Amino acid sequence: MIARTAAIALLLLTGCVTTSPPVTHVQLTMASTAAGTAPGPRVLVGAVQVPDYLLRNQLLRRVDAHAVRYDATASWAEPLDIAVQRVIAGNLAAALDSTAVMSFPSRSSEDLDWRIEITLRHFEAGARSARILADLVLAGADSDTVETWQFERERSLPADSPVAVASTLSALLGDLS
Repeated sequence: MIARTAAIALLLLTGCVTTSPPVTHVQLTMASTAAGTAPGPRVLVGAVQVPDYLLRNQLLRRVDAHAVRYDATASWAEPLDIAVQRVIAGNLAAALDSTAVMSFPSRSSEDLDWRIEITLRHFEAGARSARILADLVLAGADSDTVETWQFERERSLPADSPVAVASTLSALLGDLS
């Protein structure tokens, strides 16, 4: 009787124990690892504005025009708004071959040549592709707006995985930069 009760208790306990699937942490990367090598234009990449629905840690997948799904097994390795700002600043530094591209906040933001402000409207992947839609403002040293424009691009996903999503979204940021 005691053995039977112990066996039932063991089955109940092990049946209640669940294991969570492992979480994959992904990160956005710059288009080039080459850093700027010369003093060039002093550019400040401002804080990137991101819709609240994109600020969760979980990787977001667009289901349709009205629905999204957060992936419980895939998370960003850093806050998305900070990652986008870091990648764009790095991409610009490489493209301009400049050591003077910085991200807000920066202690050395005086005597700027340019300031770039970015508002992401969409930055997500669906089943087959990833898409970026962003509003950009380029301001000169006197803080007057020089130009505003909207950037939109879509790329096919090479695979249906969190790494492929991060890689494709990184490539879209490279296109934007």
